[in-house]
Amino acid sequence: MYDKELVPGLGLERSPVKINLRQAALWNLQQLGLMEPFATAGEVVHSLVAVQAQDFEAAAAALALRTTEVLDAQTLLKPQSGLVRIWTVRGTLHLVPAAEAAYHQLATVGEWFGRWYLRKVFLSAARVLPTMLRDGRIVGTWRKGKAGIEADWFEP
Repeated sequence: MYDKELVPGLGLERSPVKINLRQAALWNLQQLGLMEPFATAGEVVHSLVAVQAQDFEAAAAALALRTTEVLDAQTLLKPQSGLVRIWTVRGTLHLVPAAEAAYHQLATVGEWFGRWYLRKVFLSAARVLPTMLRDGRIVGTWRKGKAGIEADWFEP
């Protein structure tokens, strides 16, 4: 266990913090915005970075738990709400602040491109493989980008 270890480069001292299970649970509820309600749905989403849900009604319910503002799904759909519905990480619904939506989209471009590219590779392989297989052997080579199948003779 460390005691008063210096944080590199800052010269700040830190000591271990001892908390019990109840304190940890209360801290968790506070970080999730469930202890003290926010004034608006926009404040909730900004504080949490985003609100993720399987559908829009579940997202509205998650916001209603965290705010004193009277909410209904139709209010959240209006531009005045300052919120945008996007499908970023894992293709699930996220409510994000409108001003930050572009950042969320950019953060997941690589994920979506990777999925698209792999799907294209696998679909191409499904078309090409039957012609390459003869008598249980791969008798040709096929390459698409950096991924693909390459073999001269393969005995299963």
